[in-house]
Amino acid sequence: PRAHYLLGKYLGHLVTLAVAAATGILLSLAILALNGVLEMNARTAASTVLFFAAMLLYLSVFLLIGLGVSAWVKNSATSLVLLLTTWTCLVVVVPQSSYLVAMLTTEPIGPYQDRVDAVRNDFFSAMEREGLQPRPVELARSDDYALEKRYAARLREMGEETDRLQADVIAKRIGQFEVAQRVNLLSPGFAFQ
Repeated sequence: PRAHYLLGKYLGHLVTLAVAAATGILLSLAILALNGVLEMNARTAASTVLFFAAMLLYLSVFLLIGLGVSAWVKNSATSLVLLLTTWTCLVVVVPQSSYLVAMLTTEPIGPYQDRVDAVRNDFFSAMEREGLQPRPVELARSDDYALEKRYAARLREMGEETDRLQADVIAKRIGQFEVAQRVNLLSPGFAFQ
């Protein structure tokens, strides 16, 4: 039956690719270990096995897509075009569009420095209207630096406000990064990062 033929073809390709990849991985590890670049231990072995399993899953996805399209389409040229288009979309278009999707689906950050400058200008204008400016030392000593203490308190308030703005920007950028990361999970090339 056709199902047995496709399964045999899939397993044959997968085993062939797995043997080639395992040979390359083992030779690379041996060269690195013999040159003292890599210490072979349980952690290295576990990482290598996990990498190999993820690589097999990645190869399996593309083999299944290839076999599925080949079985579905009668013409090999059509199959090639569909598979190249699928590969291009999954490996090139989806990761490249993740930034755009993140920018369109999250709250815009806007010009951060403009907001910080506006806060600073507002604080300095308010302090100037209130007469809060450092005085010469002799004059400031006369009232135990009362005006300067108020000036310093206002500067702390301004610092807290700009810190809040910065924390807000960082939170929004992290949100954009997380959206882009979720979009990238659609691509097999990024799914195992």
